[in-house]
Amino acid sequence: MFSNESLTQDTNISPPHEYESMRRRIFNNVKSLWYLVSSRVTLLKKELSSMLPKLASRIASTLELAEEHERYLKNELSVMGEIDGFSAWRENEAIKLSDLVQRRLKFLQNPPSCDKAKKLVCSLNKKCGYGCQIHHLAYCMIMAYGTEHTLILDSKEWSYHKGGWEEVFQPLSNNCTDKGDAHFTLWPEISGTSATSTLATCKQGIDLYTTCPED
Repeated sequence: MFSNESLTQDTNISPPHEYESMRRRIFNNVKSLWYLVSSRVTLLKKELSSMLPKLASRIASTLELAEEHERYLKNELSVMGEIDGFSAWRENEAIKLSDLVQRRLKFLQNPPSCDKAKKLVCSLNKKCGYGCQIHHLAYCMIMAYGTEHTLILDSKEWSYHKGGWEEVFQPLSNNCTDKGDAHFTLWPEISGTSATSTLATCKQGIDLYTTCPED
């Protein structure tokens, strides 16, 4: 958690946009480079394990060494972000962004009138591990947030608790947890929205429905 008490520097001093953008790109590129090297070398090691086991073993050792250097490089980049004089600004920006997202979520998930609210229904029916299911629930929340819908979670007969999400966790809304009598349709069938292609990513094992637009 970020705390305002930890902001000892001037939070109004922001880094040049080009510098901050480049710093973040370098960090992401280091991770991407490691993913590439790791996947290709791991595949090569697997192919050689039966024919040239000694070489495969040396490749494995090299991969471990490369991973150590990757972690070291990412740590150095993180340290650079702490000592460049802009760490307080970054923490303050993170606090403001967190506050903005939470206030927006509270507003969307607790509409003045549940009956009139645009709703997005997410059926938690994917047969996978707990972390995987929470991941897909997060997908649904992101889509609802981005399209300004109230997310309704349909979790009855949930594989981890047949009584549903609300019997284990707090509900996603204080006043709007039922989809009501409105007509819903599976998202890909809706036309005339630029979000259709984006929301197609949620089709992998999770049914995503939305209220039909009024005529």
